[in-house]
Amino acid sequence: MIISDNIIVHTTLERRIEALEKALSERPEEISVIMDYAEAAMSRGLFLKALQAFQKALKSPSEREEEAHFGLARIYFSRGLTKEAFEELAKVQETNPVSVSGWALSRFLLKKLSGPEAEGLSRLWADFEPDEESKKNFIRKLAGRKNILETEIKEYHSLLQESPSDPYLSYALRMCQRREEELASFLAEFSGISMPSEEAPLLPAERAEAGKTDAARGEAFEALREELGLILDGLVQAKGVTGVIVSSLDAELSLISSQETPDVKSIISRVKEGLTQIASWEKKDGQRELVHWVLEFEGGSLIVQPLAGDFVLLVISQKGANFGAIRYAVERARPKLTEVLSKAIMPAAR
Repeated sequence: MIISDNIIVHTTLERRIEALEKALSERPEEISVIMDYAEAAMSRGLFLKALQAFQKALKSPSEREEEAHFGLARIYFSRGLTKEAFEELAKVQETNPVSVSGWALSRFLLKKLSGPEAEGLSRLWADFEPDEESKKNFIRKLAGRKNILETEIKEYHSLLQESPSDPYLSYALRMCQRREEELASFLAEFSGISMPSEEAPLLPAERAEAGKTDAARGEAFEALREELGLILDGLVQAKGVTGVIVSSLDAELSLISSQETPDVKSIISRVKEGLTQIASWEKKDGQRELVHWVLEFEGGSLIVQPLAGDFVLLVISQKGANFGAIRYAVERARPKLTEVLSKAIMPAAR
């Protein structure tokens, strides 16, 4: 939350950080919340808070250890602390010898260093070269972070039109632009890697799966986590909404923004059964296609919104919530969610 000239100003990223701070106060040891907060804080330029969150994530063993060390390496590099960045990259390699993110940052740093530091860095991932698909997933993740910063820049420009003489907003805009330029420079190093066309029509989930292993699909989804998180955090702010979930129908890939921790697999299992039945009705009818599905319970309701491929959006609301307002919020978010998720669906090999 930014206070400027006694006016509370919210940008999309600020709202996400605020939501994650609330989640941290309620679930301080949950590793996914800690890591999401660290990434959001880093995007916002809150390097000390990001540093502390990444360090907290490393206090207990978890599957996010590689990400946390990589996050620390990024912070140290952005602050000009090359030695510390190198040490964290060495820990990334120790944790995962085939880390694409570690490989990419080490190659980028090599072009900026010389002498003993460069010699030591060159030994990291010396015999490793990621495959093209892994590189593309890494680029998607970088591009997602860049999109977040570009949105922040646009919002600051809009705020400055209302308060052109506000020194804080001007400073915040310059810092955000600098972070975007640094990320753009990093992305430019990998611009030679060809990406699949984002304009290609989406294929059914069955054909998509034929052209992509489960592991690669999971990597693609993980690369989009930050972009998706921003959209979900915006949705969960809607009045009456208590939780938002994006999930594949096998519940293997999911992201939650919620005041509580719902049982995703149980919910998805029931939703999948219902969607299968609805699909059989659609096939018999031959003309109608599901737009959304609303389930009403004693304590509230659940909106099921099909997205790209086999992904669905689930919006949980409390009893008495304004259904029309929630549906409006879902309709606003749906095109963006579909666009982002389409990047996790790989066309079958041609």
